[in-house]
Amino acid sequence: MSKQPLLTDDSRQIDLDKAPDRQRAVAWRARVHALTVAPCVLDADIVEASPLNTADYHVLGLLSESEQPEHTLRMSEVAAQQL
Repeated sequence: MSKQPLLTDDSRQIDLDKAPDRQRAVAWRARVHALTVAPCVLDADIVEASPLNTADYHVLGLLSESEQPEHTLRMSEVAAQQL
């Protein structure tokens, strides 16, 4: 039984059964999974503990770290630092 490459384009084929391409593909899939799942898990934890979601918590964190009087920021500064 011959194995098909996972990715084929005009320039090359990547055979995922060969290292280091297989190792890179496994690492890439793990990274994509972590970047997809982690925000959902964090948001669920925050919502369970308070009425805030991750975005609310992030904005409050920005305000608490602000060195401006009364921990204020312009909306444009908050928007520039959003997730």
